[in-house]
Amino acid sequence: RDSPGFEQNLLEQLARVRGEMFSISDFQAGRMPLAYVQLVQVLVDSLVVLAPPALYPSLGALSIPLCGLLTLFFKGLLELSKSFLDPFGNEGFPGQNIRVDVLVSELNFGAQSRWSAAGSALPLRDPDGPLPMDTAPEYCLANPNDPRCAGGA
Repeated sequence: RDSPGFEQNLLEQLARVRGEMFSISDFQAGRMPLAYVQLVQVLVDSLVVLAPPALYPSLGALSIPLCGLLTLFFKGLLELSKSFLDPFGNEGFPGQNIRVDVLVSELNFGAQSRWSAAGSALPLRDPDGPLPMDTAPEYCLANPNDPRCAGGA
């Protein structure tokens, strides 16, 4: 905290956070192109239609329940792609919205223990401060009489 660049770096990071905060409304107003969802719709429909005849020669009767599982999975993927059309619920059906509050709460779940565990693993600071050159070996080669280099750094 006592270094001269700390305040400047802190102000730069706060300005960056402020700029990102103001761009949130742009993300809410921007929508995913409809062509993406149409492409996913065509791919899912063609996969669901072509899977049974493609799997039957190699799997036989087992291909029937496996095609049901494929259909269930890929139709869910299709619904997810439709929810990306309007992720924040500006228009459309509420059932297709992405619940940002749930995502944030899941992200923050257990954050206290993660931060505490990360803080306990921090390295200790050298009371004499860092060595003046980039690496300790370079410094010790240039200053062999320094007592910090006696350990064979």
